[in-house]
Parts: sequence; C-alpha cells; structure tokens
Amino acid sequence: MDNTSQNPFTIGKPFNIEFEDSKETKQPESEVQEEPQKETKEETPTEKVSPAPTEPTPSGKIEIEDILDREVAFEDSPTPPSSDEETQQAQEAVKEALLTDDNSFDYEFVAKKLIESGFWEDFENSGDVEIDKDVFEQLSKQQDTWKSERLVENIYSSFSPAEKEFLAFKQSGGDLEQYYQSKTAVDRINNLDISTDQGKVNAVYTYYKNFVGWDDQKINKHVQRITKDMDLDEEAQSAFETIQHHVVGQHQQMLQQQEDANNQRTKAIEDFKKDIKSILKSSNFDSRASTRVVKGLTNLKEESGLAEVDEAYLAFRNDPQRAVLLYSFLTDYEGFVNNLTASKQNEVQKKVFMDIKKAKKTPTEKKDFSFKPTRDKATKNPFIK
Repeated sequence: MDNTSQNPFTIGKPFNIEFEDSKETKQPESEVQEEPQKETKEETPTEKVSPAPTEPTPSGKIEIEDILDREVAFEDSPTPPSSDEETQQAQEAVKEALLTDDNSFDYEFVAKKLIESGFWEDFENSGDVEIDKDVFEQLSKQQDTWKSERLVENIYSSFSPAEKEFLAFKQSGGDLEQYYQSKTAVDRINNLDISTDQGKVNAVYTYYKNFVGWDDQKINKHVQRITKDMDLDEEAQSAFETIQHHVVGQHQQMLQQQEDANNQRTKAIEDFKKDIKSILKSSNFDSRASTRVVKGLTNLKEESGLAEVDEAYLAFRNDPQRAVLLYSFLTDYEGFVNNLTASKQNEVQKKVFMDIKKAKKTPTEKKDFSFKPTRDKATKNPFIK
C-alpha cells in the first residue's frame, strides 16, 4: 500500500469481524433484549466510554472503525449568573446618584452602602476621601472597569483546561479548523476504553490502518489470529499507547508552533513600531503627529479588523482614477516619485519662466507718443504741417 500519498489519519471502511468462539454459543433472545438495559444501569459518568460502545451482537460480530474519525462536541462556555434583586437595587442607586441635580444629595452615604453590599469594591483610603458628585462619577467609571476585569477573570477561571487551551490558540491567531481536527483526534484516543473487546479491536485496527498502512482484509485476518492466540489484550495496549503518544505529541507540537509564531509576530510588530518612530523622529515629526502615524499603521479597529492605513488603501483601490496612481506607486515606487518630482519641477520652472518673462516685458516696453495723421484738428500734431 502506497503511504506517500496517504493521510496519516485516513478513514478506513468499517468491517465486521467474527470471533471463532461466537459460532459455538448463541445467546437467547430474552437475554439479548435485557442486556442493553443492564449496561445502562451500570454505566457511570466517570467511567471511560469506548468510541463505539456497542458490544458484540448475538452473532459475535463487532463493527470495527477508525477511532480517529469521530467528531467530538466541545462544551459551551459558561455564562455569568443573572443579576439578583439586590444587584438591581444597587444599579438603580448608582443611576439615581449620577442623574440627580440635588445639591444636598449624600453621595458619600450611597458609596459607603454600595461598598458594604459588595456591589462596589473597596479602595485604598476610602474613608479619607470626600465624595461629591465629581468624585462619585469617577468612582462609578473605575468600579465598572474593575467589574469588567473581575468578570473576565471569573469566567476564565471557570474554563476547563481544554477551553483555556482553545482560547489561547484562538487569541494567538491559530487556524481553528486545524485545532478542531487535532483536538478531536486527541479526545478520541483518550476516550477509548481498551478494557472492552470493542475498544481493543478498534485500537489494533487504528494502529495498523494509520501507522502501518494495512488494508482492511489484512487487518481482519490479523485480528482473528491474535484473538485466537490470546494476544489481543497485549497488542491492543501497545497499539493504544503508540497512537496516544503520537496524537498527543502532534497536538502539543501544533500548540507550541502557534505560540512561537505569535511571539515572533508580536516582536515583529514592536520592532516595526520602533522603526517607524525612529523614521518620524529623524523627519522632525512632533510627538503628537508621530503617535497618530504609528496608531494609523499598527492599531487594528475591532469593528473591521483593519488599521487606518488599510482602510485608506481600500478607498484608493476602489476608486478607478486613484487606483491607477496607487498601482504606479506600488509597482514602481522610484519611477512614480521621480515622475511626480519631475512634473512638479516642470510646473515650478514654467511658473518661474512666465514670471520672468512678464517681469522683463513690463519695464522695457516702448510707448508710442506720436500722433497719427487725422482729419480731426483737435488731435493733429502741431509740428507736422
């Protein structure tokens, strides 16, 4: 079988294997009907469950499948509890204090009650601070910030290790589809129960299918042989450990590579900012203009995921007339600048030339003070007879 073009987790076609001892014994129908109910009662939440929990059928057949081809559903993230009556009353008290125009309103009393009730967090030297309307407004904003930070911390701390792992991978910009496939493979092997015949056969099948490259027919014969020779338990344990080591190792390697890539990207962004600031400083930009340029180049907007420079680029790109200039600028920067400079110089030279020409013409122009012959005596030159 050619392994060069085979996906290491290729899905194998399920097939049925029949144990030899199953041909001699056959369970009564009544026992077959009661068996699923018995298993359901004995099953506990903490007990490992095989990916294919079906036990051998009355004919002794077990459906074999690749355990690396089963989706695993991720649990939903926990949601914070809803506000109770006391919380609503505290919120109304804050709202009333912020909206009131009563100069005699006791802001200090309200703030003290909010802290005692636990709705507000106490702060350093709170007893020495005189709380008026302005101070209360500042405290309210700061308390909202603290609440948001604490809410995030509480939610994050309630996440399972798998959820924290997923969140870190997502925040670092990882490929979520790649993560899902890798985590699914890890969960399948970790949930495989090789204490059952189903789990043992699936472990052996998965190993020879994905790591050795055997076809289903060859695996079927091998499973029958090791079952007959009483070697199924030992080989299933070995196959399970090999698969688990490989799959978990690949998953951890993927996480580490993504973390390294994110660190490199973060460092590259910081170096880029430093270079931009250095260039702006050498170009005599003031601090305010420098900050604005750096933000426009590096800060991404939450609503669009784009920086200001990206939005400006798209505006140029979508305008046909300016898109031509943009293309020239991006594909031939030096030529574009040279042409622009030459064009500007030509305009300047043309203007200077016209100004010089005008300046030369005005003072040297000769005026004709002679009189033309005419019949009008009033304008006739008196010196011409």
